[in-house]
Amino acid sequence: MNFSSYLMGAESLLVQCAEILLQRGHTIRGVISDNREIAGWARGRGIPVLEPGKGLAERITEDFDWFFSIANLRIVPDTVLAKAKQGAVNFHDGPLPKYAGLNAPNWALLHDEAQHGVTWHRIEGGVDEGNVLAQRFFEVPALATALELNQRCYEAAIESFPEVLDKLEQGQGKGEPQDLSRRTYFAKNDRPEAMALVDWSKDADAIVRLVRALDYGPKYPNPLAFTKIWVDAGDVVLVRAAEVAQGSGSPGQVLEASPEGAIVACGTGAVKLLALSDEEGRPRCPSTLAGKTLRQADAALRKSITDKNAEAAAAEDFWAKRLEQLDLVEVSGVSAASGAASPDQVSCDPAGLEGAAWVTGVAAFLGRVGNKTRFHVGYRGARLPEAIGDASDFFAPAVPLDCDVSGTVGSAQALLDKELSRVHERFTFPKDLVARRPQATTARFDVVIAPAATELAPGSAITVTRGTVFFDGVRLSKADAETFARRLGVLLAAAGEDETPVAKLPLLTDVERRRMLHEWNATG
Repeated sequence: MNFSSYLMGAESLLVQCAEILLQRGHTIRGVISDNREIAGWARGRGIPVLEPGKGLAERITEDFDWFFSIANLRIVPDTVLAKAKQGAVNFHDGPLPKYAGLNAPNWALLHDEAQHGVTWHRIEGGVDEGNVLAQRFFEVPALATALELNQRCYEAAIESFPEVLDKLEQGQGKGEPQDLSRRTYFAKNDRPEAMALVDWSKDADAIVRLVRALDYGPKYPNPLAFTKIWVDAGDVVLVRAAEVAQGSGSPGQVLEASPEGAIVACGTGAVKLLALSDEEGRPRCPSTLAGKTLRQADAALRKSITDKNAEAAAAEDFWAKRLEQLDLVEVSGVSAASGAASPDQVSCDPAGLEGAAWVTGVAAFLGRVGNKTRFHVGYRGARLPEAIGDASDFFAPAVPLDCDVSGTVGSAQALLDKELSRVHERFTFPKDLVARRPQATTARFDVVIAPAATELAPGSAITVTRGTVFFDGVRLSKADAETFARRLGVLLAAAGEDETPVAKLPLLTDVERRRMLHEWNATG
């Protein structure tokens, strides 16, 4: 019996299943996706495309029998599910009732499962609790990475989908109930312990398993974490590939290092670290570890990292999207980071401005000198350093602040009031987030606004506080820092009137203006 359906998802598996549906003579009323490739395929097939999001149920205007959620991470509204005359079916990349929730292949690898599987089930009850229509079980390939196990799940999904259709075509779509007493569940915000920081007291197999379980390859987003080693204060390195090696020594001791890899002793045996990068994904030569003993976090620090990462996970998508769209403001005279900083400072009169008014004034100044009306700048809230605390090597010291100074001082402040509320509601993000999102390029800010800071923000060339401009003397000259602070003070002194257009705020002192006019007249 042929039927009609809507399909919702964001990965190519949806297209593969849709082709099978069409080959068997079924009608696809529409595809719900914000993936351009999927949308292009659907339009090429003459299938309507709907954007997910607000008002979806109202935009589904045709009657249909079955709703398919395939590689779809979005919540399907009950109002949409209610429109399906026969019901709804979801694909899950785990062997339900075990590994319900998200990122099932990763958690299976982390738990050293010998067998994995995929499940097609009805959407009913709680998350991933519906009756099972079809499953495929398979052995976990030896030394499989997260990418490889995901690919095997993809294959198993395609292999098992015809079985689902057989049942639906025959009117046998009720499915078999799950034994929920055997259920395990992993939520979207669950993360590996201590942000996947290697514990060198573990045996070699466990450490290599951790690396493989978090290896998505270079092209795909990593939703959990990269395996990390702690080389030194301020120096955390990501491990992209590793294998068990011969050797023994004190846990964390680097036994051998070359461009081909670094062999490190662990609790039992040794591990060869084959591919390393910094926390933004730039390659790091393993030979730089020669002669070192890698740091080992104690139980208290590991718990601190774990707890803080649980808080950060809730806002990770927000920050990831912003990092992928980052448009940083630039300040003349600032050079690229190289080596250790040389902190220095100059004073700057805040002109009586406080809170959001002061932040708005600084943002207006940065927009003027950077020749931008919409941009991002680093922001380090007063509570952030204390909130990060002992885990400062693992979390971003500043977050991107979205600044719009295209209108008046008043309109800019109104926008920044809302923006500061958004930022203050959220914790920072893990430093490895940039490396985990291929479209993101950096989370390092040359300029940081930090109202209550008492020192240069880590990694910045300029940190602007109320009354002081801290700067890195390696990256910015004293003369340029003094000019920056002086001109900022001029603008802040004029930024108290809401009706003033930001573009009209002054940057030059009276002396500088007279000198400039004199030079113009002299050359005229």
